[in-house]
Amino acid sequence: MKRENTQIRKYIGWCLLLGSMPLCWAIPGCSSKVMIDTTYVKNEEVYQLQIKFCKLLNVLPDSIRHLTLYKHIDHWPGYVAANPDDTAGYNARFIQYLYYMAYDTKLPGNIEKLYHYPGTFLFKSTDYLQEGNLLFLKQKEREDKQVALYLQNKYFVLSDVDGGIKYYHLSDTCSVIDIIANAKIKRNVKSQP
Repeated sequence: MKRENTQIRKYIGWCLLLGSMPLCWAIPGCSSKVMIDTTYVKNEEVYQLQIKFCKLLNVLPDSIRHLTLYKHIDHWPGYVAANPDDTAGYNARFIQYLYYMAYDTKLPGNIEKLYHYPGTFLFKSTDYLQEGNLLFLKQKEREDKQVALYLQNKYFVLSDVDGGIKYYHLSDTCSVIDIIANAKIKRNVKSQP
């Protein structure tokens, strides 16, 4: 069995190098056929993005699946640099930008409007958070509410007042952040990852 798995990995590696057409190989010394679909070959940009976020979120690279979402999180500082006078609402605008670009869903650019938005379904427990859910929170040293996007492995991201991106772990929130509520957003059906 061990020899079989090693041979399968070798063939998959070679097939990924060969190109992007589906191949079905009979592996020598193996009683079964293996379908190797190479239609999606990772390019360098995708690989670097997965490596960056897998290190940040302490997950395996293959668990970074919603590449559009992570690509736009990565491009957010470029948006801020291109729109320097837009300092009024970077926090909510970050969520609005991500939902529009990654999920094709339009959201209000104001935190209070987003909190009371008809497509926002609030819940309290952080046990049910999934990638793309929102967290409404308040930092202890600030008075205003903020909104963050849950990624995975108990990590979430938010844009600060200056437009910079900050990543937090749910276990860090006790000392720095008070979570007010969590929310699922009704998305456009065609954009479900």
